[in-house]
Amino acid sequence: MSIDAAFQEFHSLNPHVYERLEAIALELYSLGRTHISLRDLWGFLRIQQLRTVGSDPFKFNNNFTSRYARLLLEKHPELSGAIETRDMPSASVPVEVPQSGLHDFMAWLQGAA
Repeated sequence: MSIDAAFQEFHSLNPHVYERLEAIALELYSLGRTHISLRDLWGFLRIQQLRTVGSDPFKFNNNFTSRYARLLLEKHPELSGAIETRDMPSASVPVEVPQSGLHDFMAWLQGAA
C-alpha cells in the first residue's frame, strides 16, 4: 500500500487526529508562534495517546506528518508562513529502471541526466 493510500485510510478511520493537530496548530499560531513543527505535534499526540489509553491501538506513522501538514495548509492558508513543507518523493514521477544489467543501467542513467 502506498503512503498516500495508507494516509487516506488512517485519516478516514481517525478524523480526531486531524482535529487535534488543527486545534493545536491554530492555538500556537494565535499565540504568535512563527514556526510550527508537525513532527513535534505528532510526537505530542503520540505521547498523549499513550498516556490516556495506556497502549497504542493504532500507529502514528511518521510518514503521515507531511500529509497532515499539507492538509492543514490547504484548509488554513494563514499557516503557510509557520508550517514548512518539502517536496514529497512519492509525488515525483516514478523512474523505471531497465532490467538489462548494470552496464545498461549506468548508460541509461547518464543519458537521463
